[in-house]
Amino acid sequence: MRNLNGENESKKGSFDPDQHRSNFVRGFFERHAQKIIRKSFHALRISRNGPAPRLPKIPVVIYLNHPSWWDPMVGIALSRLLYSDRRHYVPIASEMLEKYKFLRRLGFFGVDSTRRGTTKFLRTVDLIFKRNDAVLWITPTGKFNDPRERPVVFEKGIGHLAERASKALLIPMALEYPFWDERYPEALVRFGPGTRVEDRQQTGEEWRHYLEKTMVDNQEALRAEVVTRNPDHFATLLTGSAGIGGIYDIWRSMVARLRGEEFKASHGDRE
Repeated sequence: MRNLNGENESKKGSFDPDQHRSNFVRGFFERHAQKIIRKSFHALRISRNGPAPRLPKIPVVIYLNHPSWWDPMVGIALSRLLYSDRRHYVPIASEMLEKYKFLRRLGFFGVDSTRRGTTKFLRTVDLIFKRNDAVLWITPTGKFNDPRERPVVFEKGIGHLAERASKALLIPMALEYPFWDERYPEALVRFGPGTRVEDRQQTGEEWRHYLEKTMVDNQEALRAEVVTRNPDHFATLLTGSAGIGGIYDIWRSMVARLRGEEFKASHGDRE
């Protein structure tokens, strides 16, 4: 049976999120995402104290904060840079997916905030988690939030997801986009410790509060590193754009040439 969006839908209300997937399109967009990040950021960096964990051969949920429009683009780049051997899935608001239908080719699938939508989401996740190489990327707040906003409040769906995903590993990931010494911002990432669902017997509501706390802990750890403005706390995944721009860089370039020196666009002392 097909629903109004043209998706194959079972009697239970779930659909196959791999139906529209194209590995060719996914690969092209992953490379494009890296190119866009290089143009728009000084660097994409990952915390040395919160590096990307090694993933066991079980389904994984990476739950992250949602500070900006850039989050999906950064997530797509990270999926290729860190976990290119895994199969990635991303829930997105149904109305946005209808507007940007090409995202279905990348493993995105539509959800809505109704009770029926939540049920459909959970049943779709059940299908995804039949794959031991699956990685589900979700933003549990369901909306944009400043990285400093407290308390962090997740939607109930993530608690229900954790309660039923007995074989999954849940990993928090924090994002920030601060301006340091350059014209362009930094894209900074930090992972927190993962939790195997089978290691904790909790209700959906208890899971939700537990995951909120782990997210806050990870965001606070990233915040402490961000305020140092020290790139040595991070490993660089992608090097992007540098310089102040405009008349300032023109002047600095002229001075460097007159001195017979190499012009370095970076404003700070360190890359």
